[in-house]
Formats: sequence, structure tokens, C-alpha cells
Amino acid sequence: MKSALQKPEGLYRRALELLKAPPLDTEGAEAKVARSDIIALARGGYAEVLCVQQNRKDQGQEMKSWAEAAWRNRRLSLAEALAISEESSKTLVIDTRISRAL
Repeated sequence: MKSALQKPEGLYRRALELLKAPPLDTEGAEAKVARSDIIALARGGYAEVLCVQQNRKDQGQEMKSWAEAAWRNRRLSLAEALAISEESSKTLVIDTRISRAL
């Protein structure tokens, strides 16, 4: 199980590095982050991977809380955005021109 989680965890970590996401412990950072929707998606997905691991569940919960606070999309919740599948009637579009999830 652990090896199956290493790839997605590494991809999320790399995405957050490329997006220059602030550290979780930076107070009030979620409100001041450019590309907050995209970073919130990455952190939310990363949190899901961490929450599956018993020894990192607390870290995952902290990351999930940060992502939910940073999520600004009024059309759908962060949980809905992370759970979008082919069966869903909603679609998520990331507009790179304005760095927002629509």
C-alpha cells in the first residue's frame, strides 16, 4: 500500500513546489495566495493521500483544513472538485489565464 501512495504523494508535493505554495504554518497565508484554487486542489488531493496513512493522518487533516480555507470557488465545494468523475454532471475547468478553477 505504501508504494502505491508514493507516486501520487510525490506528484502532489512537486506540484505544490512548482506553484510556490506557502508553508502550512504561515498564518493567514491561505487568503493571500495567488492561484489559491489550484493550490487548494493540490493540497486537498495531497491531504487525501496523507489521510489514508495512519501515521500521517494528522498532517493530512491540517492540510485539508488549509485547502478548505483557501478554496474560493462558489460553484462547487473542494470536496466536490476532488471527487469529480465521469459520472458527475459537473465539470471542473482550470483557467490558467486567471489561475482559477471554474
